[in-house]
Amino acid sequence: MTVAPVAYLVMAHHKPQQLLRLLERLRRDSPNALIALHFDGKQPVPEPARLAALDVGLIIPRITVQWGDYSMVEAVLAGYRRLLTENGWRYVQLISGQDYPLRPLAQSERALLKEAQDAYLDASPEHEYLYRYCYRYWVLPKFRHAYLLPPWVKAFAGIVRTRLNQSQRFIRLERRPRGLPQLLGVRRHRLPFSESWPCWFGSDWFVLSRQAVEYLLETLDQRPGLVALYRTSLIPSESLFATVLCNSPLRVHCGDNRRFILWASDTAAHPVTLTMEHLPAMIASGKDFGRKFDADRDSAVLDALDRILDAGHTLGAHDGA
Repeated sequence: MTVAPVAYLVMAHHKPQQLLRLLERLRRDSPNALIALHFDGKQPVPEPARLAALDVGLIIPRITVQWGDYSMVEAVLAGYRRLLTENGWRYVQLISGQDYPLRPLAQSERALLKEAQDAYLDASPEHEYLYRYCYRYWVLPKFRHAYLLPPWVKAFAGIVRTRLNQSQRFIRLERRPRGLPQLLGVRRHRLPFSESWPCWFGSDWFVLSRQAVEYLLETLDQRPGLVALYRTSLIPSESLFATVLCNSPLRVHCGDNRRFILWASDTAAHPVTLTMEHLPAMIASGKDFGRKFDADRDSAVLDALDRILDAGHTLGAHDGA
């Protein structure tokens, strides 16, 4: 069997039925593609027999991913190492279980081969969020009964944290979502970043060539100090990949990750959930994938995309930009 030129690495942690719908879509549109799945170690693997029938390779061992720490990086790197044991693919699309194709995979695959870039990322040199990486963070003990505190105490603690962070640069307190313990950051004495090798920041989701994946892994093997820095930073997945690749000699497109993503504001923690309201803009965008969808909130948009993708697949739609 000839392996398709584009592989798909899927990262997921919940919504198993929506994940399986995505995997079925990928397999239907690219029958010979390598599809690898990392499913968060905190949850049981959804329907292993169905995954096997779809010829989806499960990344083993599974990593327990925690929000904002290095475990997300480890899971992605494990997926890349697994894919490098297979021959034939030239690009890999890194997507989440809540993404969905916006155009037939044949179109996006041909476009990648035609454009011949090594990486597509949505990233820029980092300034505003540099505090995530210039501090060495430790996890503080969790106050188990914080929910018993009156609202005014929580508000006062937030004011103290903000003023502490603004008044000096030696230590920093960071509150995390989802009930996770706070972090204490101590400013690092030295950083690997410079004017010629800046810190970059961007989206977790991108497209890499096989050469870019090999370069990424080789660089991390050769720079243990860089890995150590990101292991103790905040949300390293939004900087490590972009910093290594956008500072590389490879052909890297740092302004477009080929994803349709909407944000309610510059400070929003999560992207807008895509619905039928956004369908015309999604299709007109020419992007490969949309992010992110929630079938529990609006499954009609996924039904509409399936109809569009089926029509495009049947008609053999021409390449798009």
